[in-house]
Amino acid sequence: SETAYTGLFSKLIDGASVKNLIIDGEVYIADNSNKSYCGTIAGSANASANAVNIRNCWNKATVRGYKAVGGIAGMTAGAVVIESCANTGIVLGRNTQIGGIVGNISSGNTIIRNCYNMSNVTGFSYAGGIIGQATKSSASPTIQNCYSTGNYTLTGLSSPVGGLLIGFMSTSGSISNCFALGTSDSILIGTNNSTNAQVFYKTQDEMKDAAFAEILGDAFCSVPESYPELVSIKEMLIPTASVPFRVTPVEAVLTITDTASSEVVYTGAAGAVALPAGSYTYTVTCGGYTSKTDGSFTVSEEQANASATLDEQIITLTVDEGLWGTVTFNVTGSD
Repeated sequence: SETAYTGLFSKLIDGASVKNLIIDGEVYIADNSNKSYCGTIAGSANASANAVNIRNCWNKATVRGYKAVGGIAGMTAGAVVIESCANTGIVLGRNTQIGGIVGNISSGNTIIRNCYNMSNVTGFSYAGGIIGQATKSSASPTIQNCYSTGNYTLTGLSSPVGGLLIGFMSTSGSISNCFALGTSDSILIGTNNSTNAQVFYKTQDEMKDAAFAEILGDAFCSVPESYPELVSIKEMLIPTASVPFRVTPVEAVLTITDTASSEVVYTGAAGAVALPAGSYTYTVTCGGYTSKTDGSFTVSEEQANASATLDEQIITLTVDEGLWGTVTFNVTGSD
């Protein structure tokens, strides 16, 4: 785009809810445009009455713009909740307010909880791994259980400000249980006017230890020889195969059950269903028809890892004659 408010969603407003997305590729405002607010999920998220929620989203895309550029959102205002989100895409800004998760928190009580950034952030000033800037007196953000392993680069010519976690923090903000990959002389928050900031540095070995995931809380899980992962993102990454169903009549209901756990994993209309490796049973039901109750199939590990499409399951239900009757109508008048 060459205009302000660029992202998969230009603007998220009252009551908007975005969840379970993975973004890849490039999201950017053209280099010849000095327009603000660029984020992969949203250019801006602004809630004046009902909260805006962004949950379980992972950005892998490169995002770049002029001012207020973020790996998830360019700018937030009002009651915005960003939870269980991750950024591993490079974030580039030619001006200020550049952040791995949010570029600028302009007002309100934005909550950033259970998030991480694993990429580098570059800006003229006010650049940080989680937030670029949250400085206005009307901004009172809460940041909890977050970590960043990326570095920050400042291109400002005189006294630029930045930090591994936050570039510039206001007096009314609250930060708890947040960490950055660094050393004792690392700058975690470029300018911190908050009296309630619990931020700490960790070494790479400490961050890759299983104990660190426990410190971050239940939203995270440990990964051998790597940094903690969000449970929600790990679940989204389970490999699946596509199992197509074609059912007659079309209004029939398909129900698929995991044989091992006896858990129903799908109920709805026939079509292609994505399933991880395992054994499954299924039933097909429709009023007035004889149900199919003995269907079964298996998805192998090889099929799931290859994102394969299995052979189509074709089911035709037969009419249950005992459930149908005949009604005769005598109509007077040709029309």
